[in-house]
Amino acid sequence: MSLENALKQFLEKTDFVRFDTFFTGFMLGVPKDCYTEEERKQACSLFCEKTDKREIASYPTIRKWFGLGGKTKPDRMQIFEIAFALSLSAQDVNLILKDGMFEPGIRICLLYTSPSPRDTERS
Repeated sequence: MSLENALKQFLEKTDFVRFDTFFTGFMLGVPKDCYTEEERKQACSLFCEKTDKREIASYPTIRKWFGLGGKTKPDRMQIFEIAFALSLSAQDVNLILKDGMFEPGIRICLLYTSPSPRDTERS
């Protein structure tokens, strides 16, 4: 069996979803297996509107995140920029990282330290 056939067979057997398909569904709030070009354009426009055209990436690159004019995915740093621009919850960021990009999620840890006696002394 050739490598190409093995890869095709693997992809058919798994629940693998490309980032462009995942992110289109994420933006539209309607996850499904396949989107029309019009739905992808709608998701891309919604993203640009919600991020107020912040320069997270070039417009042609953003279009590719939705499978328009090619395919690519953002890097991890861009995901965090997207999260801030869209005011996403930690749960949504983890969803994008794990299900959309197949990367480890994030952990949020709040660190609390009591003031030291030196910090509370009056001078």
